[in-house]
This record gives sequence, structure tokens and C-alpha cells, in this order.
Amino acid sequence: MKPLIYFSLCLTLISCKPSEEKSTATGQRTYSTEQASLGKKIYTQNCLECHGAEARGEPNWQTPLADGNFPAPPLNGTGHAWHHPLPALTQTVKQGSQSQGGRMPAFEQKLSEVEIEQVLAYVQSLWSDEVYKTWQEKVNLSSN
Repeated sequence: MKPLIYFSLCLTLISCKPSEEKSTATGQRTYSTEQASLGKKIYTQNCLECHGAEARGEPNWQTPLADGNFPAPPLNGTGHAWHHPLPALTQTVKQGSQSQGGRMPAFEQKLSEVEIEQVLAYVQSLWSDEVYKTWQEKVNLSSN
């Protein structure tokens, strides 16, 4: 009888363990809090200078500069980044945005696949639940 009580207690404790995933109105975010935390460090080292604190972007990011390139956009859900599926966001980090009229350099020689996933997890962690839900429903899931 005691092993059964012990087993039941273990199952109860396991089921009470907090989830690593961040909840949204439609379910779970597709990244863990650990990925987002590691991504914040990578963001701080590689992206903060242009995209700013909490990925707010540069002022007037929709207006081309004198050289014809666009300033760094916000990545926190208030700009256009959330309109793109994850593979497109990954590709932009890898190849940069210069071919799209931006100034972002390519990071594929500097960041690993895992680090790129982590920095995008951090960026997505800044999106409101409403923006993330819309991204899941209309952008990310429809592209699969």
C-alpha cells in the first residue's frame, strides 16, 4: 500500500510542476522561458545597439535614411517582424536585411542555429499574447 501512495504523490508533484512554456490564449508558446532568457543575452550582445532596449527599434523606422536604407525596426510586436513566419525571420538573421533595404548584417557566420532560435525566442517573448496568437494563427501556422 505504501508504494502506491508514494507513486500517487510523485505523480501529483510532477503534474504540479510549472511549465517551461509561456501560456497564451490559444495554448503554448513554441519556445521555453530558458530559450528566451538565453536569447536575451545574445540579443544584448548583438542586436541591442541597433534595435534598442526591449527591441523597440529606431525612431522613424519606416522612413528611409539619406543612404536609402531603412533604420532598424522594432521587433517587439509593434513593428512588422511578427507578420513573417519563423523561417523567414531566421533567414533574415542569417543573411541580414541589406538585400531588403535594411542595414542589418548577416549573422550566420557569427551565431549558431541554436543561438538564432534563442534570440528569436527572446524577441517573441516581447510580443503580447494577442500578437503572438495572431502570428500563430495567420502567419506561422498558415505557412506550414
